[in-house]
Amino acid sequence: MSEITQPETRGPDQQTDEDPVRGVQRDFPHYQIWREMAGAREPRYVAQARSLGATVHMVMTPDLGELRNALETAPAQLVSTSERRPLPRG
Repeated sequence: MSEITQPETRGPDQQTDEDPVRGVQRDFPHYQIWREMAGAREPRYVAQARSLGATVHMVMTPDLGELRNALETAPAQLVSTSERRPLPRG
């Protein structure tokens, strides 16, 4: 079973070094981003779109820089579910 870790919540006076996951989360608010530990393997970073209309739904990688790059190069188009139209029949 994998262990999921979220950034710790601290007051502004208690924060010394910013959690790198929190920085990526701030830069990409349309994604929920977390660090996941699975047994003795290296940690994985996961980004999951908060909207079904995101062009990139999920990214999983052991490298936080690679995760950031994947989200930066993804098309910035987010389509809300109310804007989706059914495919024409024919």
